[in-house]
Amino acid sequence: MECNIIATNKIPIIYKMPIIQFITIFFGLLILFAFIRNLTKPTIIEGATGKYENYSDDPLILAKKNAANIDVLKKQVDEISGLSSTVKTNTDSINKNSQSITSLMSSMSPSSNEDSQKNQALIDEEPETFNM
Repeated sequence: MECNIIATNKIPIIYKMPIIQFITIFFGLLILFAFIRNLTKPTIIEGATGKYENYSDDPLILAKKNAANIDVLKKQVDEISGLSSTVKTNTDSINKNSQSITSLMSSMSPSSNEDSQKNQALIDEEPETFNM
């Protein structure tokens, strides 16, 4: 009696079941958490202070409230406009510093091979002087 067993690369179904169950539970929980998050998400209203001011239908009151709001917005815009000069000053300083650094680097770099060899000899003689 001869027993022929054919070797295959198939994984028995018994070992696949826990993996399938785990993946199913994992994705099911992801969907459940996303659904719960959308239901419990607080509604954010930009600019809401939490209190509602009940106005009458009098146009004069609404116009005064509008004027006050416009004044506040104008002050905020003026503050932002004031930052423009500070940014310009900083930009000019940065450009001047960049030019200074570039000119220093170009004045320090040797212009010929001989100068490079002289600099290397100086570095070898007094290394503390050239450490930055």
